[in-house]
Amino acid sequence: MKDAGGPAGESKDMLRAVKRAAIRVLILAWLAPVSPVSGQNAPPPTDATDTAPKRFLIESLAVEGTKRESVRKIVVSQSRLVAGHEYGEGELRDAMRRVKRLPFVLDARPSLRRGSVAGRYQLVIDIEEDVPYSVAVSVFSSGFDDPSAFGTVGMDQFIGSDSQVYGSLGVSDGFRNGAPLSTQGGIGFRQYDSLRQGSLLDFSIGLSRTGWTLDGGLFGLTTADRYRNSQSFRTSLLLPIAGNHSMSFSLGASRSESPYGFGRGGGPWFTALRHELNASLEAGWQYDTTDDPFSPLEGMRISGGLSLAGATTLDDPLDLDFNSTRGNLGLDLSAQRILPLQPRLSVELGTTVSGSFSDLYYSYGISSSVRLRYVAAGRRNRQRLFAEAGLSGGWSRYARGLRSALQLGVGVRTRFAVVSFAIFQDLD
Repeated sequence: MKDAGGPAGESKDMLRAVKRAAIRVLILAWLAPVSPVSGQNAPPPTDATDTAPKRFLIESLAVEGTKRESVRKIVVSQSRLVAGHEYGEGELRDAMRRVKRLPFVLDARPSLRRGSVAGRYQLVIDIEEDVPYSVAVSVFSSGFDDPSAFGTVGMDQFIGSDSQVYGSLGVSDGFRNGAPLSTQGGIGFRQYDSLRQGSLLDFSIGLSRTGWTLDGGLFGLTTADRYRNSQSFRTSLLLPIAGNHSMSFSLGASRSESPYGFGRGGGPWFTALRHELNASLEAGWQYDTTDDPFSPLEGMRISGGLSLAGATTLDDPLDLDFNSTRGNLGLDLSAQRILPLQPRLSVELGTTVSGSFSDLYYSYGISSSVRLRYVAAGRRNRQRLFAEAGLSGGWSRYARGLRSALQLGVGVRTRFAVVSFAIFQDLD
């Protein structure tokens, strides 16, 4: 009897062992991490036998890499993803690029984790925050014999759960012509999700003092050192439409005054105080899939805008008869295409076409430019090296001729500073 029952007992033990092994395999498969959904880390499957889902049901979103709840909230809202919806890999890539374009985010990497039940996932966004301050130094020259330098320091700070304040202070100097220092500063306020998810409202005010020296003025007269004091205000609103499309609206105004005088040799023989008032209204559309607002490594950006501006100039004393009021209507179209060469190396091709019409002397004109930019990025975008070459040209009725210029530039951007050098050379 024992011999007859022995094989049956062994078969039952074998079945139990197989069941336990199968359960272990299912548990390990359930706990196994899902590959990150990223344009660089997980390309779309090309094998027809790949069983990976084409769309993911996102039941929740989480942000890692920051300790601030305000940053987590803004990152989720600017991704424009909503929990409980299904998204494809392309839509998740576009969402990560929108996150990377935020001014306080250097890099963002997505990953999917198993949700509460099979077929549901948690999207985790691991970000690399930028520092809350920055320093920028630029040296530019018109040709090779007229260099100027500009430096600025900026800071920003989060307030509340969806707002940010920022400010900057800058100085510039012309080495060759001996012009006095020019200074400018400003403060601003940003509010995210002000009207709807993904929207951005921005207010800013600025002050500036620009100085320069002119020799050989009107009718062979000499002019003294001149300067212009300006105050400006600007507000803008960005509204997402659908996908990667958005609309933008802005309103700006500025006021400036500039005392000046004309004279022969000695002091000026009369003086005047020129006041100028400017106002502008702009509306634009943009399609943007880039991963950085300044030096992207991937994506495309196409934009178009219409602007209406007006200016009034008043002189004191009024008998100088230099008073004027003028308006300007402008149209701008631009396109940039970034061609990735390697995961952290790309070439950008860009073109811009703009036209304007002014009622001052009934002048009008058109201009265009083409730019080639080479960008290389370091680990997690903490450093970016760029070099560019551009060619621009334009024609206007007022200038009565074609003008063209060549621009060459190099620069490096780190977490703390931006340093760049550019040369502008007229080709006429």
